[in-house]
Amino acid sequence: MNYCPKCCFETRDMKFCPKCGFDLQRQEKRPDEEVFGEILEREAPEPEDLEREVPEPEAPEADPRVALIGKKPEHYIPIFDSMEKRGGSGWNWCGFFVAPMWFAYRKMYGWSAIAIIVPLVSAFVVGIIAASLSASDMAMNILSRVLSLLFAIIFGSLANSSYKSRIDKLVSELPEEEQARERFIKRKGGVSVLAVFLVLIIYLAFHGIILSMNAGAL
Repeated sequence: MNYCPKCCFETRDMKFCPKCGFDLQRQEKRPDEEVFGEILEREAPEPEDLEREVPEPEAPEADPRVALIGKKPEHYIPIFDSMEKRGGSGWNWCGFFVAPMWFAYRKMYGWSAIAIIVPLVSAFVVGIIAASLSASDMAMNILSRVLSLLFAIIFGSLANSSYKSRIDKLVSELPEEEQARERFIKRKGGVSVLAVFLVLIIYLAFHGIILSMNAGAL
């Protein structure tokens, strides 16, 4: 038996379907294929619709601290984030060993001046006291080393927290305009190698002066 491919009515050898009038001599799609084809045509979006409907992923906003830190932001940013979550100030070996130069390198000139002046003035005062008490050279050397170690520990423990405070302050002061922002970052952010050499010269000069004054006092 033959059936109409459109309505499935029994047609036997007829040329037209007596129920729906379909031309049985034409090759047509089966009903399920027709329906499926209509669904695809109705639901498939046009290429331009796809371009319009799918938004491009937005680039993540750059962390301004990266540009302000300049050198090794991948080292300092996790430390800063950890300090915000857990508290504390952490430890900085550069601040422990070469505090004046490290502060100058990071453009923290006020801290660099403190790291130069305070230990040297303290050493001078200790020398004066030791001379007035007629202390031995060995006792004075031990006291000077203890004092130097104490200041090294202080600066090593404060270096990261002071640097974080500076970067946070600079982030809050960043201009909105792009060119002004670039000038600001170039002037305030990053590092300064030249400052390291200048501070080193100043430090050695002050150190020599303090030693000569202590020698004269003795």
